[in-house]
Amino acid sequence: MFPLTLDRLPSVFRNAEAPRSLGVTRGTQVGGAAIDSRAVRPGDLFFALPGARTDGHDYVADAFHRGAVAAVVAQETDAGPAIVVPDPAAALAQLGAWNRDQCAGPVVAVGGSHGKTTCRDLLHAALSGLGPGVRSRANFNNALGVPLTLCEIAPEHRSAVIEVGASSPGEIATLCEWAKPTAGVLTGVGTAHVGTFGGPAALRAAKAELFAGVAPDGVLVVNRDDPGARALAQTAERPIVVAGTTADCDVRVEPLPAPPGFLRFGRNGTTFSLQGFAPHFVSLGACAVAVGEALGLSNEAIRNGLTRFRPPPGRGAVTVVGGATFIDDTYNAPPEGFFAAVDLLASWPVVPPGRRWLVCGGMRELGEEADRLYAKLGRRIATAGLDRVLFVGATGARTADAAGLSEAVGIRVRDASAAAAVLSEEIRPGDVALAKGCRADGLERVIAAGIAAFS
Repeated sequence: MFPLTLDRLPSVFRNAEAPRSLGVTRGTQVGGAAIDSRAVRPGDLFFALPGARTDGHDYVADAFHRGAVAAVVAQETDAGPAIVVPDPAAALAQLGAWNRDQCAGPVVAVGGSHGKTTCRDLLHAALSGLGPGVRSRANFNNALGVPLTLCEIAPEHRSAVIEVGASSPGEIATLCEWAKPTAGVLTGVGTAHVGTFGGPAALRAAKAELFAGVAPDGVLVVNRDDPGARALAQTAERPIVVAGTTADCDVRVEPLPAPPGFLRFGRNGTTFSLQGFAPHFVSLGACAVAVGEALGLSNEAIRNGLTRFRPPPGRGAVTVVGGATFIDDTYNAPPEGFFAAVDLLASWPVVPPGRRWLVCGGMRELGEEADRLYAKLGRRIATAGLDRVLFVGATGARTADAAGLSEAVGIRVRDASAAAAVLSEEIRPGDVALAKGCRADGLERVIAAGIAAFS
């Protein structure tokens, strides 16, 4: 965080009552913010958030034990120095917004139905040429995660990349009010979480909130290679930079041949190389290049930064062991990402008698679109020419019904543990296995079991 002492907190938190029991700690420096007592670092403020399953007020004492300098609470506590506010979550947002206001460097917001986390990490790597930077950790892209990330910005940081997600209309607009992005990237617009928005039109309107959320004099980049993003960009009432692989892009990159597990593309005589397996990484890489160029970085500096990129856990990590290839794409499964994963596996180079395995989990929050999208996924798998498909659990069974594969190819299993047993028993050198599904499916355990079988 930027320099801030406890005695200044009431001016940051609107509607805060007088600090309680601060005493001689008033001039103590605030180091950061935490909402989980287990994550508290010495010098942090602990925000006691009430919840449906647990109440943060029950963990205030533990937070102080771990080094918190004060707690932000909604009710009295005798555990240590505290500031009472009507809503600790709102106070966290106020602190994040305050800290962001101290930052003079570029703040980039990344939004979209899919590809946000990968693009976030690509941007963080590309902008390293500016100096040290901050990016959202894990899935810190909501009303709690974004303020926590904003609180991590410190005087030495020269950029911040903030992932902004949405589960309802208006959420991206609110997150942008706090983050005040000077640049933005729209990665794609599809059908992920369409059920929670009430339909495709409402989902598109929610994603478009990013357009208004970026500063008027800032740069807004849209992934030209994504049909949904491309269509939505045409409705924007502000200048847009389109980036991608087609000739009509403002920032165009050219995909180049690369060995499995890597991607290469060129621009203006510079060749960029990435770890990764999915072709859409190149499109997202083009967006990172566009932002970097807009911020004054040379292609060489961006290239050097991108060499630091590693696919986020569960988002396309490739492991080759004992002659077999394992692709972990298990973190989440928006429909468009699932279709792309199937297509990629179908085209993955395999030398006979090597086989292509798909470990197929499910998709979530599809609402009225669920039947159509599961049927589309099943048809995609049926025509992909895969050698083995493990359909996992009830959601996997829905796809299996639509795929109609023979029992020799399409194998239905109860859960991730059963899938792990089949894969680790039957996979052999020369095979490639890709797992795709929602986080709740636990399919990372299947990949881990397959790797362990060859270790």
